[in-house]
Amino acid sequence: MTDVAYAGKSIRLFTATEDGVTASVGYARDEIESQTWTMVWGMLAGLPVALGFALIGGRRLASLALRPVEEMTRATADITAAQLDRRVPVPPASDEIRRHAEVLNTTLDRLERSYHQSLRFSADASHELKTPLSVMRSTIEDALAASTCTDSTRPVLTTLLEQTRRLSDITSSLLLLARADAGALVMDKAEHDLSSL
Repeated sequence: MTDVAYAGKSIRLFTATEDGVTASVGYARDEIESQTWTMVWGMLAGLPVALGFALIGGRRLASLALRPVEEMTRATADITAAQLDRRVPVPPASDEIRRHAEVLNTTLDRLERSYHQSLRFSADASHELKTPLSVMRSTIEDALAASTCTDSTRPVLTTLLEQTRRLSDITSSLLLLARADAGALVMDKAEHDLSSL
């Protein structure tokens, strides 16, 4: 390719020779430059439109991609001790978000089982402690009331009776809390006139 002057114009000339035949093709440089600048200005004018589409499209794609995460966040925020049976939605796509949802649901399963086991243990322990504590308290009361109780053993038996009553109160409170956590507590609701109090 060479640039030559022809009829007062700058021409870009391409010459090729094959089998003894020479062919030359030329085009005016000012037309090439004019078309080049037209393309450059066209691309520059289209750049803001392309960036606008990219921005809108990118936001839309990000919104669609993050929708499962937002649903999982809302579902997780609604889970309380009273609603441990709720789970986060698992998205249909096989990706990291689905894996995260599955792991979170598995963790919630374990947490629910542990919570219910601790409730059962608390209720069972409280229930099982009531009988021995009642027997101990009645035995100490009988020993205090007996004529064989001496002045030296009376303070010891009184302290034991007091501690046994404390243990009974703690056991009753634990049983009450276990029933409340399990939702088995029946509230006795009644209207009262607070002005009389």
